[in-house]
Amino acid sequence: MPLRKLEKSDWRYYSAQLSKALAGRGSDANTASLAVSRQVAAEWVPLLGVTYETEKDLFEIALQHLEHTVRFPRTIYVDEGPKGTAGFQVIDFAGLRHDLQLSHPVKITSIAVEKRDADVDGPADRRGHSPLQGLDAISVRMECARGQQIYKETSSVEYWYRIETGAARRFSARTNGTRKIVDLMLPGDFFGFGVGGKHHFTVEAVLDGTIIALYPCSRLESLAELDPHIARELWDAARATMSRLNALILNLGRTTAEQKVGHFLVKMVERLAGGHADKLVLPMSREDIADYLALSVETVSRSLTQLKRRELIRLTGTREIRILDRSALAKGDEDQTRIRDPLRTAEPPCTSSGLL
Repeated sequence: MPLRKLEKSDWRYYSAQLSKALAGRGSDANTASLAVSRQVAAEWVPLLGVTYETEKDLFEIALQHLEHTVRFPRTIYVDEGPKGTAGFQVIDFAGLRHDLQLSHPVKITSIAVEKRDADVDGPADRRGHSPLQGLDAISVRMECARGQQIYKETSSVEYWYRIETGAARRFSARTNGTRKIVDLMLPGDFFGFGVGGKHHFTVEAVLDGTIIALYPCSRLESLAELDPHIARELWDAARATMSRLNALILNLGRTTAEQKVGHFLVKMVERLAGGHADKLVLPMSREDIADYLALSVETVSRSLTQLKRRELIRLTGTREIRILDRSALAKGDEDQTRIRDPLRTAEPPCTSSGLL
């Protein structure tokens, strides 16, 4: 179902308006079902109201005989239609989803929503905020399972996409059954620009529960013509994609597999933790990493082991890695023992032509 992301500044007001609307209806119409990570916690019981406490950062759902509290909510999506709000989804700090479905839609009037819609329809003063934050009102959300296709190669470009949570891979399937991954998209990354109105690669979700925001291209183009701030932000999003592709091309030109894997880890830390942390939890598998770096899975595993022996990294789990010497990983060392890849034939680095 299409969901709209609710800005955090609107959580308290929106909750109050919803509770007020519920109070004005008969008790027989105020029933709801609650599920936590798809496990039913309550089914069609009276809904008394919802509140958000800013000071404690708590979102509370009051049902008859049950008070459900979501601590430190990260994101809230609302399911809105012509008849009103039919439900909402709260994602907490651990990524758990708390879904509330109403038996009957509730019509509410929200000043915050009206303000946002006015902001999308024309230029506005967005000092201190990214103009793309105002585009949530024209987007829809799609939740994907692991391996689910988001769009396929040669399909028409109708939307631009952005990763909300989870991860996705962009690749080309070859006639011999192998694939070449040209991009690994993480939360905040835009993709799906295409060339000549067509997609030249297939995109799939990497993790279960990956949430993708879809932005209609025609609407984005109209907004960009009206607002130079939005046009600049959209250009920056496209430029970020080209920057990732250029970084991949340069990394593929490195001499050894160990250097490629080390540089890949440094870039993942920068993208996942903003470069401020040394602990890394990789969302993708070693097979994905191998297809991304044009290596075999065995070579990737041997490279990680070698980096561990050199005390540049520490492997704390299957996908958990702690960076011990970031500068050495980023620079690489031609004098170190080279790990060659006998299981995969060498391929020339891909070019940036047509990669969007």
